[in-house]
Amino acid sequence: MRSQDRIFIPFIDGILDYNCRECGYSCCRNGTMVFNNKAKKLLFKKHPFLKYFFYAKSSGLYTIMKYPRCWFFKRDGKCFIQGKYGYSCKPIDGRLHPFYVAKCGNEYVVSTEGCRELCAVKRSKSVFHKQIIKNAQEATRLNFISKSIHWTKKRLKLEKDILEGSKKFLNNSNYLEFSAFQLALTKGVKNTEGIKQELQRELLFWKSFLGVEELSTDNKKITYELIAFTSLLRVNSFKLRNMDVNKIPFVLLSLYLYVIIFLKVRKTKTYLDTYTEILENIAIGFLQIKNNSLFFKSKSLEKKLNYLRMLSNLSGAHQGKNPDQIDQVSFLRDGNQFHVESRGLGGNGRQ
Repeated sequence: MRSQDRIFIPFIDGILDYNCRECGYSCCRNGTMVFNNKAKKLLFKKHPFLKYFFYAKSSGLYTIMKYPRCWFFKRDGKCFIQGKYGYSCKPIDGRLHPFYVAKCGNEYVVSTEGCRELCAVKRSKSVFHKQIIKNAQEATRLNFISKSIHWTKKRLKLEKDILEGSKKFLNNSNYLEFSAFQLALTKGVKNTEGIKQELQRELLFWKSFLGVEELSTDNKKITYELIAFTSLLRVNSFKLRNMDVNKIPFVLLSLYLYVIIFLKVRKTKTYLDTYTEILENIAIGFLQIKNNSLFFKSKSLEKKLNYLRMLSNLSGAHQGKNPDQIDQVSFLRDGNQFHVESRGLGGNGRQ
């Protein structure tokens, strides 16, 4: 297997873009710069003061503290190192940004980190797989690995197949079709009609719960964006990475519904970060409402949303728990306050 074949990039080539000048250059403001040996020799020779800020050496990489903003960050938002000495001399973390490399068995997964302006675009050529692979290969060679993803080979293949299949759904206007494709692929079935009906019933149930039965879910823009982000979300989110794969399409479909509501209220540009925050904050809660919704059916929208947020938080990801470990959730009324009592998270207790 060629080295590039061992690197999985979970988005379609040319479909993502970002603008460093819009985000405030956050990647240039963290505490360190990491150089390979070639860049370190050149920069220490040209800029001897850097030796006073040397922090650590590991696997051919040299870490320099910058306390906190990079000295080579120019007022126009450009990198002095890149302009003066070439792209290959930039810090490796700067070349990788906004991506990182995670170990997954004998392979590697490239994901995103630290960029709040990453958006879906119409076949931009700003983010090339070719350049990402080149930087990722160097990172793996030098063991510049951010974290590990604990997937089986079967799970990794599923994620690759979902990404490959996503290309033919980009022109759809309803995310339901792509949700059915994901679930059919997960279940290993070819006929998606029964699956679409199951997903449609869930969607209608959620719309009824929120009181938005008349809301159209035929939204081409949001469908395009969420299809562009789906594989990244499945990789990026700790909760989705560790969830039963049969449930993930339902979570993403509930995310689609909520983003439509969000954009009805707030006319704003949506980024990957928008989808991620809504996913983590509320979308996962939709999975748990079936058995616990009757009491809240007649309550105010505010209480319903608080209910969904509490259920999302109970996924247990922040405690290092698998979301599917939640086997019972009940609500206790104390005056005008509601408390969550959960079982299946390693004990009982109010949240």
